[in-house]
Order: sequence, then structure tokens, then C-alpha cells
Amino acid sequence: MATCAFRLGSDRRRPRAASVAALVLSLAAGAARAGYALGREAALRIEVTPLIVESGVTRSIEPLAVEATRDEAGILETSLAWSPSGPPLALTLEIAVGEGTGDGGHALRLAATLRMEGSPPIRSSRVLTLAEGSAGLFDVLEEGNRRLVLSIRAEETVRPVVQGRRKVGSPVLFQLAVERRDGERSVLLETDRLVTFLHEGVEYAFSRGEEDRRESLRLVLTPLRLEGDLVELEADVTGSLPGNEGPHVLSRTVRILASRRATSSLDVTVGDPPAGYRFLITPDF
Repeated sequence: MATCAFRLGSDRRRPRAASVAALVLSLAAGAARAGYALGREAALRIEVTPLIVESGVTRSIEPLAVEATRDEAGILETSLAWSPSGPPLALTLEIAVGEGTGDGGHALRLAATLRMEGSPPIRSSRVLTLAEGSAGLFDVLEEGNRRLVLSIRAEETVRPVVQGRRKVGSPVLFQLAVERRDGERSVLLETDRLVTFLHEGVEYAFSRGEEDRRESLRLVLTPLRLEGDLVELEADVTGSLPGNEGPHVLSRTVRILASRRATSSLDVTVGDPPAGYRFLITPDF
């Protein structure tokens, strides 16, 4: 049976109208006492049904649901029984809402990360445009004659929101490509979409290898300022990389001024010829 934990909340079962009304009244009363206002905002309720397709037979997993807005991505996590005798497959799905199509369609940016014990993470992404009430498919994994496909549905909804004095900054999307560097040779390892907000950092990290060959890096991207088509961001890198004389501890912070959808590179290497990684950072906002 699938288990899940939501970071942006919604329940699989819709509460009854009376329960919703009571909840809204309770929120309103508490917000008023604290000096806050209770408002309403449009959101998308997104239903995700994992499908495991094997030898022409499709097995459907219990649907999961999450809510997302243009300013707040939806993130859900679940664990799937991928093979009868193997370890479970952990799925993290991030759903960012893009600009609508003008005919009632919804544009979704999907980024999936799959983790299985003893294996490196597998990441995939795609942009999906859905009409209201229709479903789209996201192929996230193919292994032999077995595939994992996500069926995605989206519908508009309105939810109560407490409006306080603190406002979330403008959303910023980073397209992050990670390359392996060995001398003059670079090999693309993966690409990720990282969603954050102005003045709030978003993290990418990995750890691999053991003892003296252990590699561990953590990159935090923080957008500091938006001005027209320009963004000023801070890139903070910490970790360690192996060298001929033992591990090299790394700590580096750089400021980057970049145009929208323009790519900046950040090399994290040791030795001569250099060995390590290159981060290619492309902001969108």
C-alpha cells in the first residue's frame, strides 16, 4: 500500500461542506484575534495516480492529491512497491503551476525524483498542459518490461488563506544542470528544476563514495534581487572532494548577476588537471 506525506497540504478525501464551513469560521476567528485577515485564493487541486505497467498489464496505485498555486509549488512524497522482492521505490514529485493557456488549460511543470536503496537517485521532468477535467501522462521510469507512469489531473479550486504582514517574495525557478568535470572533459549527469522565492534559498545536494573517495557537495541558490530581466543571486557551495593527498574541504560563496533564461556556470573542482563538478544555473522568473 502506498504511503505519503504532503508538504503542501490537501487530503485525499474531501471534507463535508459543514466541516469546511466550520473550519473557515474557526480560521477567521483566530485570524481576527491575531490581527490578520482571512482571504481566499485560487489554486489547482492536482490528483496524481501512479500506474505500474508490466508486460501490457497496468496496475493502478491509490491516487494522491496536492494543491498548488502560481506562487507556491505543490510537493508530494510516496513510497511504491516497485518489484515483488526488491526495496520500495520512493517518489518525490514537485508541481509548479505555469501561466494558463487562455482557453481554460493549466500548464504544469513536473519534476520527479526516484530513490531506491543502494541506487543513485533518478530524476525526470516535463511540462504538461491540461484542459480542465482532462488527464495527462508523465513517464518517469522504465526498467526492463516495467514502467512507472503518473496520470495527472488538475481542477481549479478556491481555498481560505490567512493574510498576514509577511508576504512571500516573487517566485524564481532555477534550471540546474550538473556536469562531471575531468580535465577538459565534461559529461552531463542530470538536470533539475528548483523552485524558490525571492530572498529564500533552495538546495541541491548529493553524497557518494566512501572514506577517502567520498564526494559530498551542497549547493544553495538564493535570489537576492529582481530588476527587470535581471536577477542577482547568491550561490553557496560547501562539501568535500577527494584529492591525491586526501579529501579537500570546500566552502565558497559567489554572487551572480544573470539575465532571465541565461545560463551561468560555477565550477567546483580540485587538482590539476581539475576534477569535480560544474553547475549550470539558468534562472526564470
